[in-house]
Amino acid sequence: MKNKCLLVGIISIFFIACSENSSSASEEFNAAEVCPESGRGTFVDERDGQEYKYTTIGNQVWMAENLNYDMGATYVFEPITWNSVEKSNIYNQDWNPENRSFEFVVDSLPDPTTGNMSNTCVLCFFPEDNCQEFGLAYNWYAASYACPAGWHLPSEEEFAELISRMGGDSEANVRLRSTTGWKELNRGEDLNGSDDCGFMLLPSEATYKPHIGYVADAWSSSEGSSEDNELILFFRVVSYRTDLKLLYTDGYKSDLKSIRCLKD
Repeated sequence: MKNKCLLVGIISIFFIACSENSSSASEEFNAAEVCPESGRGTFVDERDGQEYKYTTIGNQVWMAENLNYDMGATYVFEPITWNSVEKSNIYNQDWNPENRSFEFVVDSLPDPTTGNMSNTCVLCFFPEDNCQEFGLAYNWYAASYACPAGWHLPSEEEFAELISRMGGDSEANVRLRSTTGWKELNRGEDLNGSDDCGFMLLPSEATYKPHIGYVADAWSSSEGSSEDNELILFFRVVSYRTDLKLLYTDGYKSDLKSIRCLKD
């Protein structure tokens, strides 16, 4: 059985999840109260010994880095030449540069929404030594099982709480973004964020090529807008569009996105 892992394409603004943000953008934001530095630290993923930063925002404890857990079959992807390096336990692959997709069999795990066995997919979009900084990209089937013990994939409600704590969609867009790593627009506008709470949100490579450096995506555990359980809600920051909502309902399970785990 094969599963196609799609590199997500055009940003859609038509299926935007409605979330209530209790904080107005005009309200004064006090990082010392919302996310004091005493609530920051590190922990070790006992599965592979990797150390991750975390930050406490309100009552939530978030990973302050994208997850970089190799589930046993990570496909290394070079975004400029479309070349790849195969690891030993990927035994069937078919790369299609025309539609930027590939098929391979990695492992099968139950889909949490349907119970059906589905193939997982994990990618590294950078040279391997940089994946520590940017993390890996997972399809939703893999993401559902990827977080360390004591951590989980955030729900729609948990992402909505994060956005609210950070002042609403437009303010959270800026306050969660890292202070480096985001591309400038052609006119030289600085699109790096303020990273008020040490969340360190970096742009994702798992996106349509013209959007690389401008967009960050992260999976949620919540179902999206379809009735057939094929769409999943996800969190998206677009650096040059602070007017957009940050929760979207149209992520296909085979898409590739980052993971920000939340402490249980």
